[in-house]
Amino acid sequence: MKKELLSIMFLLAVSIAILNIVPEEIQNENFSHKLDKSTQSNVNSVKDFLTESNKLSVTFDIIRVSPKGDAVMAGKSEPNVELFLYENGIKISSFFSDANGEWVWISDSPLSKGLKVFNVRYFNESGQEFESSQEIYVLDENETDIKPIVLKLNLNDHEEINLYNRDYLENSLTVDILNYFPKDKVSIYGRAPEDQKIKIFSNDLLLGEVKSNFYGNWKFSSKEIVNVDRSNLKFLTTIAGVELEIDLSIDLGKLENNMSKSSVTKIIKEENSWRLTRKLSDKNFVYSEIFIKNSKTIGISGLFKLENFRNYYNSLI
Repeated sequence: MKKELLSIMFLLAVSIAILNIVPEEIQNENFSHKLDKSTQSNVNSVKDFLTESNKLSVTFDIIRVSPKGDAVMAGKSEPNVELFLYENGIKISSFFSDANGEWVWISDSPLSKGLKVFNVRYFNESGQEFESSQEIYVLDENETDIKPIVLKLNLNDHEEINLYNRDYLENSLTVDILNYFPKDKVSIYGRAPEDQKIKIFSNDLLLGEVKSNFYGNWKFSSKEIVNVDRSNLKFLTTIAGVELEIDLSIDLGKLENNMSKSSVTKIIKEENSWRLTRKLSDKNFVYSEIFIKNSKTIGISGLFKLENFRNYYNSLI
């Protein structure tokens, strides 16, 4: 009896040693042979799903749309895969990423007028469909001489909203987007010259200060003003000695009540802005207001000051 017990203990010790030494791939291969066909099929399906779900990481990095509607989009994905571009839920084009995972799409003809929503989809070998987590919104003003506003939304991060197709600003300050998370926070996006400081006030109280990045974009996020029924926001910056100020009066309660609530992302055109609603949960929504024109520019006298400053700076170097 003792010999049998010792033999069993010896075999267990050897088994443990083998499991620690034999490569994981061989262990998995041997273990797979012991599974019945039904279980093995399920395991393979899960492996395929996990592999493929990680494959469709498509980014939109460049989006340009001319006033006439000529469009160029470019980004990255997994290398050497066929991607399908959808406009308002309808497939309009297909293309392949290159060996580096880079892809480019150029419209064959100008985009038609009106709101456009673009995304990219991919199908694996078994026909399973996967969709990019990014969506592109083209907000066309139906005017031939104005470039449309382009938004990039991340379906996995409702605070991430990026503005494209706007010009770099040399002498202006803009407030482009207001994101309102009820009972949580407000985030505000705008543009200014590179490395420009912008002060943000609410009802004459300083909320904070931000600085524009290399591309002239700035973002401010705060939890301090969401409980205020009505807020008079003020944005201040100084360019070449000239102070620019943008005033924005918002009624947070009215904003929340007037925004459309649905199970899907919805956007509507207002007089001077686009209003976007996105669902967070059954009772929570994030509301975004995209301003068509909300900016202040240095006047003529200020431009002369700016030009004199540039001339003086150039003389020094």
